[in-house]
Amino acid sequence: MLSRSKIIYPALAIFLLTLLNIIFFYIFNISIDYLQSTYKIHSDYPISIIILALLIAGNAYFVINKLSINSILLSEKTIIERKLKEALSEIKKANNDLLLEIAERNDIEKDLIESEEQIRTIIQKAPTGIALLDKDGWILECNSALQNMLGYDHDELSGVLFVQAIHPQDVALYKNKFTELINGSSDIYRIDTRYIHREFREVWGSLSASVVRDVKGLPQFVIAMVEDISTKHQAEEKIVNYQKQLQSLTSELSLIEERERRRLATNLHDHVGQVLTLIGIKIDELHNMVSVTTCGPLIEEIRNLIKKTIKSIRSLMFELSPPVLYDLGLEEAIEWLAEHFVKEYGLKIQVNRDEQLKPLKTEGNIILFQAVKELLFNIVKHAQATTAIIYIQRACNDLRIIVEDDGIGFEINLIDHKQHKLKGFGLFSIYERLEYFGGSMIIDSNKTQGTKITLLMPMITTRNAELPDILTKWKTSSAAERLGMM
Repeated sequence: MLSRSKIIYPALAIFLLTLLNIIFFYIFNISIDYLQSTYKIHSDYPISIIILALLIAGNAYFVINKLSINSILLSEKTIIERKLKEALSEIKKANNDLLLEIAERNDIEKDLIESEEQIRTIIQKAPTGIALLDKDGWILECNSALQNMLGYDHDELSGVLFVQAIHPQDVALYKNKFTELINGSSDIYRIDTRYIHREFREVWGSLSASVVRDVKGLPQFVIAMVEDISTKHQAEEKIVNYQKQLQSLTSELSLIEERERRRLATNLHDHVGQVLTLIGIKIDELHNMVSVTTCGPLIEEIRNLIKKTIKSIRSLMFELSPPVLYDLGLEEAIEWLAEHFVKEYGLKIQVNRDEQLKPLKTEGNIILFQAVKELLFNIVKHAQATTAIIYIQRACNDLRIIVEDDGIGFEINLIDHKQHKLKGFGLFSIYERLEYFGGSMIIDSNKTQGTKITLLMPMITTRNAELPDILTKWKTSSAAERLGMM
């Protein structure tokens, strides 16, 4: 739609020019007539018309130029006024939006202040010690629980490095974890450390720390939560001490039992066995003195009974405490044990051993022999195996015994869940006794490939140890000769 200035001002300019031309032409015409009549000047009328047209054109240009400038100025003024109105309207709208935003921000700020107060209240009343640290580990805020745990008030802890409250022996662990947290290697960590109370006593705490980062991923501060576990730790220490005492008692009982077995076997050999042997000799003498027809059958029967009794006592002696373990050593005792199981239970057992020296204390020999014996009994009772292999090796400073079978195996994870149900010389008992003497046990088993159990026992260090003569004779003798050497 055309503006009023583009229509009215040109029309007004044409009207004024027309009026001026009429007046000017009238005056110009009179002037020409006056000059002709007064001065007798004759002029060509067309030239006058041209001159008049030029004057009219000049006036027209001047007037139109002025009117055009005024029209442009008025048009620009109108545009500027319109833009100003639009700008004022936008400013007013923006101002209203800004007022709304300010009101919303005030509400949000109010909610944040309320939330912050609630969070501060929750932190202050939390039963767990909480500290807010900057990225260098300085304490910015801390709650009452942490103050009570360490024995300091808020002012004494604020502005202090958190590491200063940690026990010197645990400082390195804390610094490593804190550095990993700040560097981004981890976002959270948990460690149990000791802290120094104001009264210079140790306080155990479970520290959980997490880092808060900005939108760029840079660390802003660290939230550290410390739970006082001193009572729990003391209880755990008591339990560990009780367990060690039980291990010691179990091992001592096992050794006492073995010594008692050894004593009983020795008594059977030295007293009962010798008495029965002497009785046998006397029976032979009596047999030679009396009539063969009257007392011969009776004496022969008594002689057979004595032989069976001696054999039973000898078998009982080996069951109680095989002399070979004390006279010749562990490896020979295990070989004898394997032969015994072959005869008694039909289990095929192969013993492989190296020729290196494996010196052990007497207690170590007893514990390992009992362990191998219990493992072989387990194979016979539960594994449904046909063959077993025993490896006796020296592994650095340890004596290693591996017992393998081709049986059905078992689930290893069931051992931990049923330790409290294991009795006697079960796997748990073997493990406990080995651990008490510095040894260990490794179990590898599944239901398709049988079971492999490794026993390790630290050896004693000896110099220039040589095999005794009796051990050399034992190696070169047969099983029957070995029994006779006993």
